[in-house]
Amino acid sequence: MCSESTPTKCPLKCGLQNYDCGKRGSDSLVARLAPEDCGIDFEDNESNLTRKCGWGRTQKGLLPYMIIPTPRLHHCSLSIRSTSSARSPKPFRYKPTPINKLAEKLKITNQKGFVDANYKPEMALALGDFRGFVGFKPIKDILQVWEATPELREACGIEITARDADPIKSIVSSLHLRAQSEIESFSTRGDVGVLVAPFLMNLVTLSKGEAVYVGADDAHAYLSRDIIECMAASDNAVNAAFVPPEDRDPCIFTEMLTYAPRSAETLGIPSTRYKGSTRGRTTAYDPPLVEFTVLHTSLDPHYNEEQLQPAPGPTTGIVLESEVHITTAADKEGIYLKAGGVIFVAAAQKFQLHAVARGPTEIFSSTVIV
Repeated sequence: MCSESTPTKCPLKCGLQNYDCGKRGSDSLVARLAPEDCGIDFEDNESNLTRKCGWGRTQKGLLPYMIIPTPRLHHCSLSIRSTSSARSPKPFRYKPTPINKLAEKLKITNQKGFVDANYKPEMALALGDFRGFVGFKPIKDILQVWEATPELREACGIEITARDADPIKSIVSSLHLRAQSEIESFSTRGDVGVLVAPFLMNLVTLSKGEAVYVGADDAHAYLSRDIIECMAASDNAVNAAFVPPEDRDPCIFTEMLTYAPRSAETLGIPSTRYKGSTRGRTTAYDPPLVEFTVLHTSLDPHYNEEQLQPAPGPTTGIVLESEVHITTAADKEGIYLKAGGVIFVAAAQKFQLHAVARGPTEIFSSTVIV
């Protein structure tokens, strides 16, 4: 909690969320880090399916202690997700991320799932081998699947050809707008997601350190492993599959999707050396938006220090491994954070990171550099 009236930095307390598609108990990286980032509010329970810990300024208040008048603080939130498709009752969620105009409209009309007027593009940075469905395949690939899969054509109940103006929208809408009784007749799970995701969407595989971008109104469904996730500051979400029927909103879902076809290769976000790094130990991931840039700082016994130059916006980050001593020009005494500890650094502040332990040290953070 921040004790200074205008702090240059302070530790943060995080929010924790449990979902059916999370990992159970200590198998979850989120649960293992939670004692440090959630403090005394965290209760270790091996039966919990823990999926996400996060911090950022959102309607649900994942950071109740972050009432600090710094510029652009509200533009993003950062979190860690632990997702499993093997041991969870429901393997993954399939949803889009809303755009601004639709979010504003649906918040006014009090549509379920819309609690603010913000849009929600995001990026996922893999902490190990990762798989997930992101966006729709190129149209030629979808048409090939359509011709080769009579079960998909039967489930849709419509005819699709290459001459259709928007074949992706036609297929997805026809599936999602079917009555639940009809859905159950062609899906043992009673869920159209088992048809839409594997047949129509890109299966993205990432290795550690690779990242993928999910634009506003792009459908995505993460399958397994752990990621760092950064998104624009919004709690809006529309689920259309892999949740109970009463929690789905197929009409809004089909209205809001972009249906933009693209190949999986175009979704990646390359890492580059961060220009604000003095010692060269930090890489940057820049998605195509101004709300945030994600940073990865890696230290070891030979290169155990990093200094980051002042950024126009604030920086928030988590120590993923080992222990770090963080100082600023205004506070040489600094703060010590163990794995799971989360830090806030105010805008326009130069700060230093020093690895305390001798092993490898990793810090992931988000900032605003535009």
